[in-house]
Amino acid sequence: MLPYLKYYFSALNKYKVHSPFVFDFLNEILEDDRIYYSFGVIENYRRNLLGNASKINNNGKAPTINQLTKSKSISDKIGQLLFKTVHLYKPNTILSIGSNLGIASLYQGMPNSKAQLVSLESSIPIAQQTTHFIKQLGIKNIQLKAGNLGEVLPPTLKELTSIDQVYFNDFWGMKSTSNYFKTCAAYFNPNTVFIFREPYASEDSLAFWQKIKAHEKVKLSIDLYDLGFLFFRSEQKEAAHYQLIEYWKKPWVVF
Repeated sequence: MLPYLKYYFSALNKYKVHSPFVFDFLNEILEDDRIYYSFGVIENYRRNLLGNASKINNNGKAPTINQLTKSKSISDKIGQLLFKTVHLYKPNTILSIGSNLGIASLYQGMPNSKAQLVSLESSIPIAQQTTHFIKQLGIKNIQLKAGNLGEVLPPTLKELTSIDQVYFNDFWGMKSTSNYFKTCAAYFNPNTVFIFREPYASEDSLAFWQKIKAHEKVKLSIDLYDLGFLFFRSEQKEAAHYQLIEYWKKPWVVF
């Protein structure tokens, strides 16, 4: 509760933001209340997963599909923010690290069928099952790669050559997540956005978020509490950091 309260009292709504780029982010992503057809498709997919009690043999364990969905999948709120990020910035190449059963990948892959999305999953059985499910939906621009993330990530990046969006769907500890970030940072371009899931989930994940915000190449960070965004905008000379919140959560903050 304390981390959220600190975020809440520091966060700005749209009436306190003067950067045109950040104001567009607020209007087109955080404050956008449009409902897209894809949302229903993806949430129906989630409901099917939640009703599926089949087991997946995962590293000696056998969790059920509905258990994995409940424990590992992103919420519809986070998914819709990811969808609207793709809709606004139109990345051509997207890398999603940590696939699980594909809900985050669908929210990023469905806004633009021409975008290339590669999703990495450490568990081969989970990746195989997710690939089967996504093919059943008829989604063709999402490719899953399975294996140890530290080993699969470098060759995947070499194949992509440059990345427009990277989504980190988990926190794998300070050392591993820092290594993934450094590996990906070598392939960014001035329009790239890095997105981190739930930076406040633990003390270590929050310490990592604070650390990477200070990276010399980062020109802008946006903290929504549930998601953290990093931008490498070459046209922005001085680094800036924002904590943002929806207007309706602090409606008295106008002037």
